[in-house]
Amino acid sequence: MTQYLNFKRMAACSGITAAGLALAAWVFAFGSPLCPAAPATGLPLAAETFEAAWKIIQETHFDTNFNGLDWYRIREELKPRAEAAQTGDDLRAVIQDMLDRLGQSHMTIIPGWVSRNLETRARPGASASKPNPDRGASGTQPAPAGTPSPPDSPSTGRPAAGLSGEVGMEIRPWQGRYLVTRVDPLGPAATAGVRPGWILVSVDGDPVESFASGIPQRTNPRQAGLMAWSMVANRLKGPEEAPVRLEFLNGSDRQVGLELKRQKAPGVPVKLGFLPQFHAAHQHERLPLANGCTAGLVRFNLWMLPIAGALDQAIDELRDADGMILDLRGNLGGVAAMPMGFAGHFFTEPDSLGTMKTRDTVLQFRVNPRLVNPAGRRVQPFSRPVAILVDAFSASTSELFAGGMQALGRARVFGQTTAGQVLPAMFDRLPNGDTLVHVFADFQTPNHRRLEGLGVAPDEEAAYDRAGLLAGRDTQLEAALKWLASAHRAVPESSP
Repeated sequence: MTQYLNFKRMAACSGITAAGLALAAWVFAFGSPLCPAAPATGLPLAAETFEAAWKIIQETHFDTNFNGLDWYRIREELKPRAEAAQTGDDLRAVIQDMLDRLGQSHMTIIPGWVSRNLETRARPGASASKPNPDRGASGTQPAPAGTPSPPDSPSTGRPAAGLSGEVGMEIRPWQGRYLVTRVDPLGPAATAGVRPGWILVSVDGDPVESFASGIPQRTNPRQAGLMAWSMVANRLKGPEEAPVRLEFLNGSDRQVGLELKRQKAPGVPVKLGFLPQFHAAHQHERLPLANGCTAGLVRFNLWMLPIAGALDQAIDELRDADGMILDLRGNLGGVAAMPMGFAGHFFTEPDSLGTMKTRDTVLQFRVNPRLVNPAGRRVQPFSRPVAILVDAFSASTSELFAGGMQALGRARVFGQTTAGQVLPAMFDRLPNGDTLVHVFADFQTPNHRRLEGLGVAPDEEAAYDRAGLLAGRDTQLEAALKWLASAHRAVPESSP
């Protein structure tokens, strides 16, 4: 092992499944995954970096058969290409080729300059498109190719506070365009008159369809979709109080231009390793069902420990509802251990959400009933019907939870098939300063189904519907409410 191999094993230590978060960090840092690379002369540490990446996979990957591949032969095939690399991008392309052959998510290279770029963009007023030093972009002084980051960390670890501003709306791809699916009633978008069902056309004059133009054609369609969505969503973020010019098609398909001033993102700031600062937020409310019954709705965007207590409190406040809806749409994942504790609110007997296998260990995602509420009072777990809402941007930990609950028959899933990026990842520093993101374990649901590459298929599919959104309706949520009402009629005496 080189000294770089043990630089950071964040996932192994803290149980992180962060495909979406890591991808969002990359996109956040430079906006587009590829740009034309400028020629360079020689690339220090190219051979050492390739060898380190190969060895990390060879020694840590959960599948010692490497999906039927001859891992040593792959090294002999690709090593000459790595040694001949002329730019950082050339080298990353070779390593990514090696990783792609395993056919799994959470396998990528994060350039070392990305973390430094995150730091630059974190400062209010800093450029949102700082050039990649490996590419020698016009108007900048290129850093020497292969220059390592400081040995202690790819970044200083300061939170990206300068990008904590947002416009208060969510977007999703829809028929080749980007649809506004949700608007915070107290946010800048709502104040400016933006409504669900509008179509986002441009951000600061840049057409949204141009953001994804650099995604390689060979990219897995699901990952490409996640990357494209992240690019658009991250362009809406920026320093608090900073303006952003947005163009929309309104409900009448008339183009509307608005200048919005970003406001502080809701939720708790959270920092995960080299990734930028995110805000973990949750909401809960009580919704009416038929015949005077009610359903609790809990929505949260990340599986992060700082909001675990708030989620426990939300479930406790909704404990007397006749059904529960857990909205995981757009939830990119987080701490993989969190679902075990959270699921305990919905089981009266111990069970398992699934099994995670590394080379050396088998981890059962055990669920134990939660018999005490946040105030210390003895309670019974919520035993009435549970619905889970997901979409193509529910990833990692969200998939683990939804897939496990579905397999155990404890929840019915509504929406769209999830991202299929489930496996937990490690982050290791390479000799040239780049970071290798790689999986270290496999996961199967209680019914022995692998979700990697497949995702969680909903029990009841419901796509985003523009006409419904324009009419003020959430058709996915409505499908869940309809089912809960029916389930309550079928079992009218179910106890809380």
